[in-house]
Order: sequence, then C-alpha cells, then structure tokens
Amino acid sequence: MWSKRRARTLQSVSHVMASALSEEAALEFAIAGLWRRWEELAGPELGKLLVPLGHQGRVLRVGAQHPAVLQEASFLGPALLDRANTLLGQTYFQEVRFELPGSRTALNQNFLPPPPPKSPMPRPVPIGGLQLPEDSPVGRAYRTYVARLRAAGSENDNS
Repeated sequence: MWSKRRARTLQSVSHVMASALSEEAALEFAIAGLWRRWEELAGPELGKLLVPLGHQGRVLRVGAQHPAVLQEASFLGPALLDRANTLLGQTYFQEVRFELPGSRTALNQNFLPPPPPKSPMPRPVPIGGLQLPEDSPVGRAYRTYVARLRAAGSENDNS
C-alpha cells in the first residue's frame, strides 16, 4: 500500500502555513506578524508614540496622533525600514510614509476581547454519600474525586 513512511516530527503552525500558502500569502502573513511585534520594531519609546497603519505595496504606513511627532519621526524612517526588513528576513519595504491616523485603527492592538473571568466550579452538596463497590474502578475514581473536593474545600476555608 503506502511505501512512504510518514515523518512524525512536530512542526510549528507558522511553518506548516508558510509551506501551504503561496509565496505572496506567506509574505502577507509575515507582514501581519510585524504589527504584533511593533514595539520591537519601533523601540519601546517610539512604539508608544507611533502606530502601524498597514502597508500599501512596498510602502510602510505609520501614524502618530500629533503632527510634531510625525515631523520628528520622519527622520527615523530609514531606521524603521531597516528594522522592518530585518524582521521580515528580506528587503521588502522601500519607503515609510508617516500620516495622521484619523479614524483608522492601529494594527498593533489586540482585537479579541479578554477572556471572561473563571468562576469557581460549584461544589455538589452533599458529597461522598454514594455507596460504590470498593474494588470497582468507578468506586476508586469516586473516592479520589471526593477526597480532592474535600481537600480543595479545606484549602479555600483556610484562605
């Protein structure tokens, strides 16, 4: 049947996606990774003042809320280009364009809502009242469950 043996090595999702996607899609995926690493690209101080707005072709678009910040940042354009291209692993961007973001959203934000807080699992009351055979797997599992619940309850009572 199958003469080839499957390789049983784990690979990262980014590696599998890069091999499955076209070259252009893999590049867009890598560019999207730049937005998550924006403070690494721009530096800790500039990362708070400048925001990534995206790219248009080979032009990196960067925004700031104040025109004075844009003016000062324009002198750092070549350094931002070098860092962006280094993080991409290739010379892709050729120009940086600084703009006022207006109503556009910065791409380095987390768009997912925070996970809901974990609520404590309700404890069944009363606990430990079932009579199960001592030598059955279900009985042993139930006794272990009851012991853990009681231990967790005593830890919570001491807190």
